[in-house]
Amino acid sequence: MSGSVEDEIKVAEQAWARATIAADAAALQRILADDLRYSHTDGKFDSKADFIRLLREGSMKYEQAEMEEIRVRPLGSAAAVSELVMKLKVNRGGRTAEFRARVLR
Repeated sequence: MSGSVEDEIKVAEQAWARATIAADAAALQRILADDLRYSHTDGKFDSKADFIRLLREGSMKYEQAEMEEIRVRPLGSAAAVSELVMKLKVNRGGRTAEFRARVLR
């Protein structure tokens, strides 16, 4: 895989992390797919609109979102993140959790 494609994906993941931590609704509108189904570690799912709303209203706050490891898999003329390890710190409903998550995109 071309390093430039992997670099572009890393930049996009970092943009997601910055926008999520900042609760930047405009940036997340651009970054996230309209048909997003965001699954949380507690088993709950949010749509794109719900995820952005939770961040904007402050009932969910990402305090940390650091990419620790990424593996990009080529799919013809496209690529997918087949493994992404994120170190996260999230406050939801007044409870803060710190954890590592393996993410597939």
